[in-house]
Amino acid sequence: MMSAHIRFPTLDADWPATLSPAILRQLLREQLGYQGVMITDGMNMKAIRERWGQAQGSAQALAAGADLSLVLQFQDEMEESKQALIDAVAAGRLSEARLQEAAARVDALIRRYPSRQRDYEPAQRAADAELFAEAWRRALTAHGQPQRPPVGATLRLVVQDQAPSDGVSEAGLSADALIARLSRHFSLEVIRYQSREELDWRRLPQDGRYTVVASTTRERYGARERAEWRPDLHLALWNPYAAADLEAPALISYGFADAALDAVAQWLAGEIEAAGALPARLQ
Repeated sequence: MMSAHIRFPTLDADWPATLSPAILRQLLREQLGYQGVMITDGMNMKAIRERWGQAQGSAQALAAGADLSLVLQFQDEMEESKQALIDAVAAGRLSEARLQEAAARVDALIRRYPSRQRDYEPAQRAADAELFAEAWRRALTAHGQPQRPPVGATLRLVVQDQAPSDGVSEAGLSADALIARLSRHFSLEVIRYQSREELDWRRLPQDGRYTVVASTTRERYGARERAEWRPDLHLALWNPYAAADLEAPALISYGFADAALDAVAQWLAGEIEAAGALPARLQ
């Protein structure tokens, strides 16, 4: 079971669930009788990292009843988290018995589900890859009646050079990866920017060229972009809600795996349709 970094005042007015003895120990273990492994959500998420830090958060989570602390992203913070457990034991904030209990649960899980090396046959790998590719093609969603570029047109692609990590999940899509996929089908004029603030839409050539904006992070657009950016097509490659932010038709892929980018390029080239359905209203 994985805990959430959410505070439930009726259960614990002071700590989020991940750090709460009242929730992890009293509710889950004692009242509900759960005896399996309890793992935290990523301790690099802002709710923990910006208030307690991964290291101290890990010590508190183990003391509260978690068995595994999910420390991510930076090697030095992983080492600091280990040291925080050692220091917490030395200071009496975390007992060795609690760590032994956690280790026993994790060891039991490993024995129950041992890791086995299996051959991944080329034929099975190819079949699985095609299954995922078909899923990306079927999920591709048109929003606002987007029109494809004219046959043989050069596309003007406006894209962030390297979309940064948001500190919660993996880094966003790099411009090079998207360019490589689209350039298999189209000639491209690429306009890169490092941050949205530096892109002045009014400076783009007003020559009627089919212009595509690619959204490659989870970040939503602000008032300036909403008022000024007017692409012919908005590629919402990560956060589907971003498609509601610009007054432009959009193509939504729900992700930017290679097969998702292939599906986007195939739609632009007129090889497939975008028949996916939005699971929620965009706003």
